[in-house]
This record gives sequence, structure tokens and C-alpha cells, in this order.
Amino acid sequence: MTADHYNRQTMPGRKSLSRTGKGVITPTILVVDDEPDVLNALRRRLEYMGFRVICAEDGEMATQVAFHESPDVIILDVGLPMLDGHGVAERLRHSRQTRYTPVIYLTARTAQEDRASADENCAFAYITKPFIAAEILSTVNRALELSQAMFDKYELWESGN
Repeated sequence: MTADHYNRQTMPGRKSLSRTGKGVITPTILVVDDEPDVLNALRRRLEYMGFRVICAEDGEMATQVAFHESPDVIILDVGLPMLDGHGVAERLRHSRQTRYTPVIYLTARTAQEDRASADENCAFAYITKPFIAAEILSTVNRALELSQAMFDKYELWESGN
């Protein structure tokens, strides 16, 4: 499934999806990792699938970019400089603007404490490195489908039906 499958509009506190010159709506994915090879591999694969990709290399930058760009999905490493992934996810969860943005943890950490922190921060998924690209793409697509369903329910509620 490619990025143009999704047609979600703006939820409260969220910007709308990016539009290409042809009017196609393109979901935005924020990829956060301090390893350039991981960032580049994910960026290339996601862009090839039609997504708009923004990258951040540390936790502080990730938080600023998330608040400014309002991505549709965030792929987040835990072991980041400046602010670890758990701290980023906690800030995002407490912000009205980003609290409904699905966060996919992608990390080498396998400790139960890290998984528990991810659960506390309402992580959509927890994927460990090394990863399989197809698993990432499948998880991103599921996260976008959930966002679409949430928007549909919100829109129905707003319309009073």
C-alpha cells in the first residue's frame, strides 16, 4: 500500500497532510534516530513508498520538529542524545497538538523497562533493531489506518450524527 491511499484531513491540533503538485495527499513521517545509516535507509524506503519524510537526529530536535510539522506518524529510537526517546514520547503525549500522533518505537533496546516505558507513553508499536523494512512499512500503514479511523469517528461526532 502506498502513501496516496490515505485521505485524512486535519484533527484538532494537527496540520493537514501534505499535498503534492498533483493534489495527492501525502502523509508525513518523522524518523528520529542518531544513526545516519538508519535514518538514510528509512528515509529512502519511505520516500520510495510515497511518503514525505522528515528526519531528526536527537530528542530535542525531534520534539521541535514534531510540534512544528505535526507529522502523521513518528518512528522513534530510544537511545538519543539530548533527550531520550521516552522523554520525547512523553512530551508528545502531553501536548494537545501531538497526543494522537502514532509513535512507533524502533530501537535496539530489548529490556522490559524500555517496553514498559513505551507502553506508558502509548506507543503504537515497539520494533527492535535490526529491523525488516516490510515490518516498518506494514506498521506505518496500520498506524495511518488507525489515524484515519480516529478522524472518521471525530468527524462523525463533530457533525452530531
